[in-house]
Amino acid sequence: MGIVKGAMYGYNTDDANAVASGILLGKKGYVARAGVTGTMPNQVGVQPTTTLAYMSGGNLYYRVPLGYFDGSVSAIKATPALLTAADSNFIEANINLNVDVLGRTGTMVPFKVASGTTVSNTDTVTYRSASGVNSAHYPLSVTPGFTPDALFCWKKINSTYGGMFAFTMYISGAQLGPYAGGCIGIYSSGSSNGVGYTLTSVTIGSTCSVPVEFGSTSYSWMAFG
Repeated sequence: MGIVKGAMYGYNTDDANAVASGILLGKKGYVARAGVTGTMPNQVGVQPTTTLAYMSGGNLYYRVPLGYFDGSVSAIKATPALLTAADSNFIEANINLNVDVLGRTGTMVPFKVASGTTVSNTDTVTYRSASGVNSAHYPLSVTPGFTPDALFCWKKINSTYGGMFAFTMYISGAQLGPYAGGCIGIYSSGSSNGVGYTLTSVTIGSTCSVPVEFGSTSYSWMAFG
């Protein structure tokens, strides 16, 4: 029979079943005639670490660490660091600019796309070419709803060689111009099979007005920003 000696009495510990992992770290007890020092971690007031977070099935989980909790930490704070540890895609670059998601502010500039069809004007206006020559073309107004970095307006004019097009192409920092029979972009140095126009001759914004080859004609357009 195991006996723990007291001042005047002894206590039977043979039926005790405590183990070191069930006793708080650093505390000592007696089981079956022997002393047992606890190994259970004391988690009172301890905040979670990022290594315990993980994602599964689209849900965020936190592994509750082994140890003793007294209820003083009633909630686990989902810090940005904790979320990023669970999902490496939770970073500023993957969140839209200035949008705050769970304490993380985005830096990603959203890519914008708009498209449609628009009929060009009936009457021509004068446009100033990059070489300083004035030319008459038909204005085409499109409304992407944002200021585009690139704008393409086109119309198929025949089926030769699988299709020939008249189109105007704008690229930010480059030139504009209408031309038929080609699919070559207009660059800041000029154009191929067409005319390059200075930006003072056109309007680029949430609503754009650009020169095209044909009047009273339906053009397809696509804007990127």
